[in-house]
Amino acid sequence: MAGWIERHRPLLRVLFWLVAYVVAVATFVGLRKHSLLFAVLAVFAIAATARSLHSTVRREMPPDLSLTARLIRIVPLPLAGIGLLVASLALGDGWAFFGLALLYVGLGLGLEALREVPGLAEKLGPVVLGGAVGVAALGIVILAVVHSAWGTRLLVAGLLVAPVGIGLVSSAALRAADKDAGSPRTRRAMALAGPLLFAVGMLGLLLVGLSAPYALLIGGSLLVLVVAIAARSNADVVLVIALAAVVWTLASRTVPLSDPFVVDHGETVMVALGDSYISGEGADEFFQGTNDKGVSQCRRAPSAYPALLVIEHDPPVPPDLAYLACSGADTDGVRKQLSELRQLEADTDMHIALVLLSVGGNDGLFGTIGRTCLLPGSCAELAHAWADNLDVVATKLAALYSDVRVAVGDAPVLVVPYPVPIAPTGCAYSGFSDDEHRFLDQFTRALDDVITRTAAAASFHVVDTVPGAFERADARLCDGSPGQVGVNFLAANSVFGTLEQSVNPLNWFHNSLHPNERGHELLRGAVRDWLDAHPNLSVAAPAPTTAPVTVDGGDRCRGHTGDDLQACIKAWSREHTGRALLVSAPMLALITLGAWLMALVLIRLWWLLFRDPTQPPGTAL
Repeated sequence: MAGWIERHRPLLRVLFWLVAYVVAVATFVGLRKHSLLFAVLAVFAIAATARSLHSTVRREMPPDLSLTARLIRIVPLPLAGIGLLVASLALGDGWAFFGLALLYVGLGLGLEALREVPGLAEKLGPVVLGGAVGVAALGIVILAVVHSAWGTRLLVAGLLVAPVGIGLVSSAALRAADKDAGSPRTRRAMALAGPLLFAVGMLGLLLVGLSAPYALLIGGSLLVLVVAIAARSNADVVLVIALAAVVWTLASRTVPLSDPFVVDHGETVMVALGDSYISGEGADEFFQGTNDKGVSQCRRAPSAYPALLVIEHDPPVPPDLAYLACSGADTDGVRKQLSELRQLEADTDMHIALVLLSVGGNDGLFGTIGRTCLLPGSCAELAHAWADNLDVVATKLAALYSDVRVAVGDAPVLVVPYPVPIAPTGCAYSGFSDDEHRFLDQFTRALDDVITRTAAAASFHVVDTVPGAFERADARLCDGSPGQVGVNFLAANSVFGTLEQSVNPLNWFHNSLHPNERGHELLRGAVRDWLDAHPNLSVAAPAPTTAPVTVDGGDRCRGHTGDDLQACIKAWSREHTGRALLVSAPMLALITLGAWLMALVLIRLWWLLFRDPTQPPGTAL
């Protein structure tokens, strides 16, 4: 028995830490939704076992070990990762994420083993890196010229393969530099060329119009990424730790529904209907059960202005709220809320004292506009196409307002337009150009004008104090510093759901371009001011007709409607993204090359200070 253990000791050590990793994952998954303290401890246990597993595999691969023997020690990791991925189909939450993490660690160790094979990195590295760069470049050209989604796919494929090529080329370069260690000229050239190329690339980004904060973000991210790839230290384990930390940092914070937000039998209530601007999107925390991926993403917040009004409950606002507003709702979505309202009335026999309604932005494609304006190119080129679509919005709102009146009977309906969230000129922390600021300001006012005129025709009240609420308080985006304005620019807040859903970056930024807590307090004040100025609410009180607001800009995609308009917008976005990448690609290449040369210098310095003399050149840290 002792002899068998001695012969298989390297593999048994790997399997021991592999089992420990799986046990830590099982502990985390079991405790995640029950005990925050023990779940956090389990996250640290996962990180510790992952690091120990990574270190054990590397320790059991001495320099004289053959490639086959190295791969035998590594292969349990990717196999176990694949096993966890398969098991996640039955086990559910969390297993897929940590299975992918384990698969990534195993593949990273496999690449590390290939890097240490003499001559292989020198032959294979340039081929892999050149192929990755060629595929990415072809994708950029296709985006800029053909505007096809295949350009995006090729670009992503090239970027995913490029780290493998960078890793192999780094090993070859480090081995070559180690052989030439006695040449001070080579060392000085590398030490000077890296920062110089990096600085030239950064300057180029500024010259093509990228703002300094975003240029620094891109440059810093590339530097960290390239150093991690070139060094091949414990970056895989750091990835697991970092993502776990992100999950806990961005994990959706929820609060239970309290009495004012639970409709009991016979209560008099205010009803809140509409989309994200009234549900409270943009807040730090949401009511329990309203930010669950795959269940409900209505994101109703206790800091939203309807909730604040009910807690205050000065007349005519009652002390209870039927909170049916839902993030992402368009006019059809509000019709679903009306169905929920009818069911709630039947179940509770409640009395509706007042209705707040905020809708139209999603029908006006405001979310698409915001995302498009964040991409390269001036979205003002599409201004008239989006403005023409407001005629469709007016038709949809008119039909919806008729349905609302039938659903709520004689209750007064207060239509709440949108606050103008963005100043007409840009600033350093905004990713929008001055033209885009001007367009977004005009478009929001045009949308509010459509809402106001359509609501007046339906004899609904219009809370006309809301559109200027942020402007009066200097709280629009770019009116003041990011911490003072009432609107988020880019804000991260994850969803509550499976771990895989929580760590997906696509689920992090829904709070962007929405009112924050200060913004909702300003909206509460604006609605309260309007109510104080209209103490005797009638069922029907038409607002005065306003003059249409014009929107300045280009005519791209004009004449397209519905799905054709969306397809035209996507093609325009791909075209301008491709063009921006074509212009900035030389600068990004210089930044990456400079970062790589600096990484080689840093790695050699680390070797001189900390490397074991028995460790061969070109190995990972």
